[in-house]
Amino acid sequence: MPSGRPKGGKNNYHPKEEKQIKFEIVETLSKEFNVRALCRVMNISRSGYYKWLKTN
Repeated sequence: MPSGRPKGGKNNYHPKEEKQIKFEIVETLSKEFNVRALCRVMNISRSGYYKWLKTN
Protein backbone atom coordinates (compact mmCIF):
# COMPACT_ATOMS: atom_id res chain seq x y z
CA MET A 1 0.00 0.00 0.00
CA PRO A 2 1.48 3.41 -0.95
CA SER A 3 2.41 5.62 1.98
CA GLY A 4 2.28 8.92 0.11
CA ARG A 5 6.02 9.35 0.54
CA PRO A 6 8.47 9.47 -2.34
CA LYS A 7 10.69 6.43 -2.79
CA GLY A 8 13.76 6.52 -0.61
CA GLY A 9 11.81 7.90 2.35
CA LYS A 10 12.88 11.51 1.76
CA ASN A 11 10.65 14.20 3.10
CA ASN A 12 9.70 16.94 0.63
CA TYR A 13 8.83 19.42 3.40
CA HIS A 14 9.93 22.97 2.58
CA PRO A 15 9.33 25.59 5.31
CA LYS A 16 9.54 28.46 2.79
CA GLU A 17 6.77 26.91 0.70
CA GLU A 18 4.62 26.49 3.81
CA LYS A 19 5.11 30.14 4.72
CA GLN A 20 4.29 31.22 1.16
CA ILE A 21 1.05 29.25 1.29
CA LYS A 22 0.13 30.79 4.64
CA PHE A 23 0.76 34.30 3.31
CA GLU A 24 -1.42 33.56 0.27
CA ILE A 25 -4.22 32.28 2.51
CA VAL A 26 -4.06 35.42 4.65
CA GLU A 27 -4.10 37.60 1.53
CA THR A 28 -7.22 35.85 0.26
CA LEU A 29 -9.07 35.84 3.57
CA SER A 30 -8.09 39.41 4.50
CA LYS A 31 -10.97 40.66 2.35
CA GLU A 32 -13.36 39.20 4.93
CA PHE A 33 -11.34 38.87 8.15
CA ASN A 34 -8.93 40.90 10.25
CA VAL A 35 -5.27 40.48 9.22
CA ARG A 36 -4.12 40.48 12.85
CA ALA A 37 -6.40 37.55 13.69
CA LEU A 38 -5.49 35.66 10.52
CA CYS A 39 -1.77 36.00 11.20
CA ARG A 40 -2.26 34.81 14.77
CA VAL A 41 -4.21 31.76 13.61
CA MET A 42 -1.68 30.98 10.87
CA ASN A 43 1.21 31.51 13.29
CA ILE A 44 2.98 34.11 11.13
CA SER A 45 4.05 37.64 11.96
CA ARG A 46 2.09 40.57 10.60
CA SER A 47 5.32 42.34 9.71
CA GLY A 48 6.43 39.28 7.75
CA TYR A 49 3.08 39.17 5.98
CA TYR A 50 3.19 42.85 5.03
CA LYS A 51 6.81 42.52 3.87
CA TRP A 52 5.79 39.57 1.68
CA LEU A 53 2.77 41.53 0.40
CA LYS A 54 4.97 44.48 -0.57
CA THR A 55 7.35 42.28 -2.59
CA ASN A 56 4.60 40.33 -4.39
